[in-house]
Amino acid sequence: MKEIINQKYQELLDYFDPKHLKIDVKYESINVSTSETKDNTSDKIPYAKVRVTHLPSGKVTFGTTHTSQIDNAIEALEKLKHELI
Repeated sequence: MKEIINQKYQELLDYFDPKHLKIDVKYESINVSTSETKDNTSDKIPYAKVRVTHLPSGKVTFGTTHTSQIDNAIEALEKLKHELI
């Protein structure tokens, strides 16, 4: 599965001229409630938001629905590709 994700990411990068993209990643932790605990504590899991800027057009897209950086990068690049078509 990881190979398929990496291949999809590479295909999207190849679609754009790399000089025309700026990719920013913001790392955060999000709280996830655990139902097993009685004291309503939460666990923190790492989370990577990805912002892709298409420099020639100024369009900006975000990938924020996944905890994985690569999945969010794919999401943002797919949105950008769709907006530019």
